Amino acid sequence: NKQNTKKLWKGIKEIINAKNDTKVQPTNLRSNDIILNDRLLVGNEFNKFFSSIASKIDKKIPEAKKSFKEYLKNQNAYNLALNPIDEKEVLNIISSFDLKKVTGPNSLLKHVLVKFKHLLCKPLCMLINISFTTGVFPNKCKTAKIITIYKKGDQLDCSNYRTISLLSNIGKLFEKAIHFRLY
Repeated sequence: NKQNTKKLWKGIKEIINAKNDTKVQPTNLRSNDIILNDRLLVGNEFNKFFSSIASKIDKKIPEAKKSFKEYLKNQNAYNLALNPIDEKEVLNIISSFDLKKVTGPNSLLKHVLVKFKHLLCKPLCMLINISFTTGVFPNKCKTAKIITIYKKGDQLDCSNYRTISLLSNIGKLFEKAIHFRLY
């Protein structure tokens, strides 16, 4: 990219993992007619707002007239067994990752994962197959980084934001392997 300055700087930014993101998380929020401007208080207010949504929806759902056991009369005599994953499938899944998407905590840098996929596919294959046989999904892959995105309206109101969960790319690899087997 010696002759193309734009591509040169883009490459340098990718190498040093520099972000061009101009989106900034909100620093002010209204709670009970008080303007919060401390980052911790703003974060806690978002957490309180978004974690309360499920319980509000739950209250609107009418009480069931039947027990769940009535729908499960014929027990399945077979176990759910997942076919093991092979290295070729791991390579295909890694190759399908969108390198432009941001990843969450406990992730490998995507360009490192893609560049060294032939070295990483065997240990990843072993980990996924252990997960299949034990039925245990790694705890580190259950963690997400939650980011709030402004939609419209009053920027001081929590309800005018939505959340995005940034997940581990290693966890996504496990999930895609399960998805292919279930569907």
